[in-house]
Amino acid sequence: MTHYPMTEDQRRALRRDLGLVVKLLGDVAILVRACYDETDAPAWRAGEAEGAVQRLIWALERQGQAASPGRAH
Repeated sequence: MTHYPMTEDQRRALRRDLGLVVKLLGDVAILVRACYDETDAPAWRAGEAEGAVQRLIWALERQGQAASPGRAH
């Protein structure tokens, strides 16, 4: 499979989109944790979603594709 590097516009859009996803997942996690016990499945899943996005950001940074949304501005 052929892979193509991201353009600067694509990297900028990715940083913006990941920043929004991180913010929204944080908001969702706060709400879910307020409504459910920390040991309930929804609270765990909210934490897993946050962790998955963070791992994606780290993987992209290792590949040199995009900087962390917090440091990209």
